[in-house]
Amino acid sequence: MDSTISSLQNPRIRQALRLRSKRGRQQQGKIIIDGGREILRAADAQCQVTEVFLCPEWFASEDAQQLSDEFNQRGLPIVQVSGTVMERLAYGRRTDGMVAVAQAPQEIPLSQWSPPESGLVAVLEAVEKPGNVGALVRTADASGVSALILVDPASDLFSPNAIRASVGTVFSFPIFWATAELTLSWFSENAFSVWPCRVDGETDYRQVNWTGRSALVLGSESKGLTPRWNSETIGSVCLPMLGIADSLNVSTTGAILFYEALRQRQVGK
Repeated sequence: MDSTISSLQNPRIRQALRLRSKRGRQQQGKIIIDGGREILRAADAQCQVTEVFLCPEWFASEDAQQLSDEFNQRGLPIVQVSGTVMERLAYGRRTDGMVAVAQAPQEIPLSQWSPPESGLVAVLEAVEKPGNVGALVRTADASGVSALILVDPASDLFSPNAIRASVGTVFSFPIFWATAELTLSWFSENAFSVWPCRVDGETDYRQVNWTGRSALVLGSESKGLTPRWNSETIGSVCLPMLGIADSLNVSTTGAILFYEALRQRQVGK
């Protein structure tokens, strides 16, 4: 381990700080990861971690020390920094003094994936907030969703907010990129039933059979889904809204639908 870095002008620190912006990530082809658990999940998924900045004075639990020991055992490149430097590097104090830099994972096209015989695939069309995208990945991972497809993404999947909201599951969960046209064609070729979720959807989500090859399409909170998902051969699904609110947060909506699909697969329709 190198000697402790205490200067904010250190070139390694300056480069890492630039990764807080999308432009900086695009220019360097790298990402920044907050938190020991998230760093380990990136490493487990074969994401190339190039630097792990540690500040032992920030270690707030035994878990933090254990994570630090794990980094050393795996031979990850450790750089010790002062509290002043970590204050700038970290997103608040929720990192336990652990921030890493890694090579940005490559986008995987949908055409490279062969779906299972049954299961739910979720499509996110132009979902704006990285926190919502990360939360949806985390919930999809937890509820047995087969994969996510990002259509016209409006946020960066590997932004610090998305990584943190997903608790690092963005590195291992199957996520693919495609246009809406290619996605619709792929669904047709692979015999998926496709269910866009709309406020004015025609079918209550509990009445849909999610046990076969099913696709759920979620859109932007501000604009909803584009007309590309309107078709005589495609239905639409909705959640009952009994109060004055006319919609739910997209990550909440996704969670309800993902777990309904899981319930049906476990106990039968």
